[in-house]
Amino acid sequence: MSVVAALYGASERQQIAERMAEILAAHEVDPVVSLPSRELERLLRDPQEIVLCPLCKAPLASTVANLPERERGTVLQPEWRSSKREEGVGSSIQITHLKPLVESVIIHTAENVRYGHRWCNVSMSDHSIEETLDFMEHVVRVHGRCKG
Repeated sequence: MSVVAALYGASERQQIAERMAEILAAHEVDPVVSLPSRELERLLRDPQEIVLCPLCKAPLASTVANLPERERGTVLQPEWRSSKREEGVGSSIQITHLKPLVESVIIHTAENVRYGHRWCNVSMSDHSIEETLDFMEHVVRVHGRCKG
């Protein structure tokens, strides 16, 4: 849904729902699947949850935390190797888990997955948002960068 909002120009909840319905109608869906799902309906009630990065809370279509995008140097890449350079851009959109994956537990679900900026996803590593924020708060404090 965040991709629909960011890339297809839908901004309001109703626009997002209508645009998603159009996109889904153009595809064959398993008749056992009921759309919209309860999770989708829940997300439609709070569109900010899906159009913003779950960590930095900046729009997915913007740069990380609305910071200026930095120039990245040229990386030597052998001709025979496929490049994933674009995927390495900090503001690239990646699937982000709100709670870290646990082996033998089914947690890769709609309730636990959002789109987020690559920078934010990498920052979280295998930690929850709460653990990541606690760590970031600690780092800001030990560097004397608290502004409040």
